[in-house]
Amino acid sequence: VSTQSTGVCFRLIQGIATGPCAAGIIGVKLPRFCVFGDTINTAARMKSTAIGMRIQITDVCCDILEEEFLISKRGTIFVKGKGEMETHWLIGNRNSNEDINNYSNNNNSGGNTGHKQSGTRSQKKQSNWSMEVGD
Repeated sequence: VSTQSTGVCFRLIQGIATGPCAAGIIGVKLPRFCVFGDTINTAARMKSTAIGMRIQITDVCCDILEEEFLISKRGTIFVKGKGEMETHWLIGNRNSNEDINNYSNNNNSGGNTGHKQSGTRSQKKQSNWSMEVGD
């Protein structure tokens, strides 16, 4: 991604987790809105272990999003404070031709790069599924 004003390029790193959290305003002189909980910490770990221009998500998040989004399994990674976790890459919307993080043109390492999976995980468990190998 590059800025229009300066032309400086940078790579976004994103992580998403799903689960319970607590939120509130903290402080009297300089109030701040804060969000707390294990879900927030897990999302931060998803971001810190991701690679540029990819959105890494948890297994629970995958279960929720798989019906409407294309998702590729990254594999098991070690996450500080959590141990071994199964993670996935969020690729794009199933109803759109757009790839939300330029997945097929991204040659970075990070597990299953260049592959797009079709079908949901539950469908894959029930039948043989195909993978399209990207360039």
